[in-house]
Amino acid sequence: MSEAVPSASNNQTQPDWFGRLIVVAANIKLLVLGPLAAALIVYGICFVVPQRYVSLAIVALPPQPLPTSTQTLPTQQSPTQAAAMMTSPLVLDPILLSLNPGDGPVVERDRSKLADKIKATVGKDLLLRLEVTAPTPVQAQSIAKSVIEGWRKTTVPGASERVDLEKRLDHMKASLAMVTKVLEKTADEGLAALNKPLTRGEASAGLVGLGELQARFLSEVLAIPRALQGISMDVVVQLPTLPIESVWPKKWLVSLLAGASVLLGLLVWIFGVQNWTRYSIEPGNAKKVEELRRALQPGRN
Repeated sequence: MSEAVPSASNNQTQPDWFGRLIVVAANIKLLVLGPLAAALIVYGICFVVPQRYVSLAIVALPPQPLPTSTQTLPTQQSPTQAAAMMTSPLVLDPILLSLNPGDGPVVERDRSKLADKIKATVGKDLLLRLEVTAPTPVQAQSIAKSVIEGWRKTTVPGASERVDLEKRLDHMKASLAMVTKVLEKTADEGLAALNKPLTRGEASAGLVGLGELQARFLSEVLAIPRALQGISMDVVVQLPTLPIESVWPKKWLVSLLAGASVLLGLLVWIFGVQNWTRYSIEPGNAKKVEELRRALQPGRN
């Protein structure tokens, strides 16, 4: 008699597991074909819904163009400043006007929509990465080019700033010529050409100071003409790409998720029906099930 107890326990547990396997086997076609059909349908829909393509451009800005200069130039932008400028109205508004020339003035809603498609980030390597999302590859690349060109235009000095830079350039050229002339004269005639009784240490310090002034003036003379033209395309180390594959929707991923969701839903539905059937056929629950059915009938309060 003592050996019959575990045998009865095994007989109570086995039918539950075998019953579930039998339910799955009985509905195997539905569980296979249902998710497969859902995955194929969603995969086909992915070709109809709007696609998203991303064009990538990389900009490398020198962190400190003129370390010896005491004044900054308009083209001296940090990567973070450039990234913020690329999504500013100064850059976005001309692009919107070119995309929709007959729509009138640019409104904040349109500007916000375009800004959502543009992502400018600066990595730890101080490289600025510009990503533009659009429905077609050509449009994504075109907008990215427009963003870079519009940003470059913002670095071109205005009229009054240009006048100041030109005056500054003339002054630096004159100062460079004067210092260069003094150094050349010193080299040709010796230290006595300075008309000062200098010791050896004072003479060396004076020559070093003149050399530093010459280097500073030369740097400004070379940098100011570039500043007058704005930031050049040389800083764009990777031109906007023409994307080949869309980044959204991910057809295979979305299809697999759809198939898995349908499979889970079918399993819940099948076992729910099975449990409800078991519950309803039990003698003690028949009256409760009948009352529930009557309550759920339409037109009954």
